[in-house]
Amino acid sequence: MDLPVKLQPLTLFLKSLAINVREKQEKAFLANETAVKFPQVFYQATIITTGLMDDIDDVIKVFENSQWACLPIQVNFINIYQKNLQKQDLDSLKLLKQIKKYNNEIAGWK
Repeated sequence: MDLPVKLQPLTLFLKSLAINVREKQEKAFLANETAVKFPQVFYQATIITTGLMDDIDDVIKVFENSQWACLPIQVNFINIYQKNLQKQDLDSLKLLKQIKKYNNEIAGWK
């Protein structure tokens, strides 16, 4: 693949979207608005990749913030790659390590 694969703009957009929704939900809760007037929203984002990311370090930095723990979003990465790629060449494995760390240490998942 000769095109740069940059996922940081997408991950920043998803984070901004979730922050915006959370802030609106908090304001609605403080104003005693019902779920009918302002429904609770939770986003599910699935990103399909080849496993190669040119901006992997920038993407990891986006996920290093503990702010993700209280956002109404779940982001999943799915790798679809050719057999000729070695597993150690997949940038997404670095991201997997960061997300496992986040899930275990910050969010408290086991």
